Amino acid sequence: MKFISWILTGVLLLLALGFALNNRQTTTLNLWPAGVVIEAPLYLFSLGTLFVGFALGALIGWIGHIPHRMEARRLRRDIGRLREKIEDMSSTLPSAAENPEPPRKKGFFRRTGS
Repeated sequence: MKFISWILTGVLLLLALGFALNNRQTTTLNLWPAGVVIEAPLYLFSLGTLFVGFALGALIGWIGHIPHRMEARRLRRDIGRLREKIEDMSSTLPSAAENPEPPRKKGFFRRTGS
């Protein structure tokens, strides 16, 4: 699966490189309310927009997973506490060599009839 991911990444990079090499003409971007005019090659605007979109999507996804990460952290702490409690309880119990079997009560189960 990792190999396929590397191949797809390489293909996408080659496509972006081909797009950049074929769209080198200068384009003017006018940001109207701010009064800013930017002149740059077309590929910078296109690939820059894709990069900004990817970064915003990653940020939104990261923020959306915050509750899941907090829950996982809480569960890891609980597991750690329970492991410590198990170790404490097992250290207070007598060892198996001292008391191999629990004593049986005689006459607990009675046979009735034949």
